[in-house]
Amino acid sequence: MKSKLPQKKFLFLKVSKLVFFLTVLFFSQICFAQQSITGNVSANDSALTGVTVQVKGSTTATQTDRSGNFTITANGNSTLIFSSVGYATKDVAVNNRSVIDVKLEAVAKEMNAVVVIGYQTVLKKDLTGATSVINTENSSKVIGNSVVEQLQGLTPGVTVRTGGAPGENAAIEIRGVASFTDANPLYVIDGMIADANSTINSDDIASIQILKDASAAAIYGSRAANGVVIITTKKGKSGPAVVHFSAKYGIQQIPKKWDVMDAAQYLQTVKTQFANSNAQLPAGIAAQLDNPTINNNWQDDIYRTGNTQDYNIGISGGSENGNYLISGSYFKNLGDLVANDFERGSLRINTEAKKGRLTVGENMVLSNSDGNNPGGGINAFYEAPLSPPVIAVQDKSYVDPITNPAGWGFGTNDIPVYTNNYLAVAALDHIHYNYANSR
Repeated sequence: MKSKLPQKKFLFLKVSKLVFFLTVLFFSQICFAQQSITGNVSANDSALTGVTVQVKGSTTATQTDRSGNFTITANGNSTLIFSSVGYATKDVAVNNRSVIDVKLEAVAKEMNAVVVIGYQTVLKKDLTGATSVINTENSSKVIGNSVVEQLQGLTPGVTVRTGGAPGENAAIEIRGVASFTDANPLYVIDGMIADANSTINSDDIASIQILKDASAAAIYGSRAANGVVIITTKKGKSGPAVVHFSAKYGIQQIPKKWDVMDAAQYLQTVKTQFANSNAQLPAGIAAQLDNPTINNNWQDDIYRTGNTQDYNIGISGGSENGNYLISGSYFKNLGDLVANDFERGSLRINTEAKKGRLTVGENMVLSNSDGNNPGGGINAFYEAPLSPPVIAVQDKSYVDPITNPAGWGFGTNDIPVYTNNYLAVAALDHIHYNYANSR
């Protein structure tokens, strides 16, 4: 009896494995068995032709015929993806069904967007040229010196570059550079050819359309060779007076400063350099070796925490016979480099009156811009970390009634310097500009 027990146990294990294998095989046939699935795709009770039907996670796909019918092979646990231009993509689980009927919903928001093309307004779905309609809700979230600067990253094929200086106008390229002399597009603001520079308040913008291809030349001629940016400003709407106010404030900082040597480290380095060159150490360097009298980090003097302020207030309203909009704005950008700033104040008045078929209106803007920046073409990001710490920005010991009455630290033969004093250049070659504009 004892010798038969192991044999019965062994037989039981073999039977258990066989049952387990048959069970797995049965369920795998149910889960992964390929089956033919048919169905119909429609929208608003009309059959859709050319709808792509794809098995999710695979390359198996087909399209609906003229009657909206389709046939595809998939297993019972698959998911089918239905997609077509102008309709929302829909995922449908098979769930072991052999017949699947699907209704798609049209995506009409983008296709029904109104596009201004110069001589008329058309729906985007009826337009054959390459255009982009900028969502002003997205552009208004970006604080920029100009309207163009706020278009960065909002539409494909449009590249915006800016140097980042306060009041600097951004450069825009539509579908690359089309000319070696001028790559700027044509700007049309409220039907008038103008320049979308930093004097325009971006909060007054109602819509922005970009015409990208050669069809724009049929409307505006050769001036549209680099594309056209059409800007429409806001107008009042029928109803009681509405007051609008917005305020934005941002901080600008240099993300990272160079870790430079202090005065003691610099003096020892210079001493080693002259010793390795068998040259005599300059008197000014030798005098400070043991007791440095000046220890200056030029980055702390040249860089600062800048800010951007943007305030807008306006009132608008209207009736069936006309509308009005009056808005005022104040914008200021204090740069993160000393001696760089920009300030703008503007007033816009847009009115429109209707009498029968006659419509009379005016779009008027008054703006005043002031800016400051140093001249001389000096690069502060180069000069600041390379200026020696043993030279002060300004000191009475440097005063010379004839050559240096303000006592700026330029370096001498005793303390040789191979950089420029950015702050001295900013003070001695200061550039102030003012631009008053009315349109």
